[in-house]
Amino acid sequence: MSYNETKDRNETMKLVCILSLLVLVLLVLSLYLMNNLEYPTANTEPKTQYMELPTLENMSLSGAKQVLDALDISYEVIPTQSRVANRVEKIEYLGKDEDGKKLYEIGTTVKLYANEIGADKVIYLTFHDGPMVRYNLDMTVYYTTEELLDVLDEYGVKATFFLAGYQMVKSDRSHFVNELYEKGHLIACHSYSHDFGKIYDSTNDFIADVKEFESALENILGKEKYNSIGKYIRFPGGTNSNGVISGDESLEYINAIRGEGYKVYDWTFLTNDADDHYRLAGESDKDYFMRSMKNGLEGAKGKNKPLILLMHDKMEMTDVLPDILDYLIGEGYYFDTLENCPEYTTAE
Repeated sequence: MSYNETKDRNETMKLVCILSLLVLVLLVLSLYLMNNLEYPTANTEPKTQYMELPTLENMSLSGAKQVLDALDISYEVIPTQSRVANRVEKIEYLGKDEDGKKLYEIGTTVKLYANEIGADKVIYLTFHDGPMVRYNLDMTVYYTTEELLDVLDEYGVKATFFLAGYQMVKSDRSHFVNELYEKGHLIACHSYSHDFGKIYDSTNDFIADVKEFESALENILGKEKYNSIGKYIRFPGGTNSNGVISGDESLEYINAIRGEGYKVYDWTFLTNDADDHYRLAGESDKDYFMRSMKNGLEGAKGKNKPLILLMHDKMEMTDVLPDILDYLIGEGYYFDTLENCPEYTTAE
């Protein structure tokens, strides 16, 4: 082998060694980097998803459950001590509020705070003929609906008020209609005129009178509030109205008003605060109203009917109302409004 050939061979060997060394260095460096440097990794956690949660506060507990079941949202009922039974007082959920909307985090549990009570322990307090203001002969006020509302507030209960339209439009009492709404009581129709001869002349006259009530109520409450409440009615005198309408004729009126979107409610017991026919000689208002109420309640229990108590917006009734509530609470009863009660009439 010539000198030049030997020299070329040595140069080639050097180059191979250098390249091999570089490869080894790069390999070692790569291994070091792999073991000592943090690389960003793909986020494999699922993105949190939200769903708009319907308004459930003040809804009947059964209604809220149906809504959540339909949306496949799990829920838990948290017991409370409220005197108002089976109504959602508040909700608690994992999520966020955005643009005034409640956004529920999908896959979590919504908590419904309510006092869940069996139907046999719920009484529906109902009052006729308000709102009311009463004057002495010198025009000083001796009674208003405010006094009745104060008693209900004190006991933390809600009631249904079957208002008479001609009463609620008077300038000294229309403000009570908004107060009833704001306090969470149910506003219902007891006709506009409360004139038996007028409203029971024909179903058309009856509907016209109710339409007058609706117009007056919307004018007082405003469209938004008016549209937020349902349609509930109690016929003056009831669906079997003291012989004015009864039997098939009652059913005609019931079907006619149901056609206007109303639910119809009679009562299952009462205080007789507007009827002295059964009062014993010398019996006080308190004794008479309490006796009537207790006897009526005993007769209504166990008949698979809602316990709907009829009273009137008047001073004599309001004065006795604390005694009635104390008795009913002592017997283990709770209260609610008729929007959470099955429709009930004596005519069917």
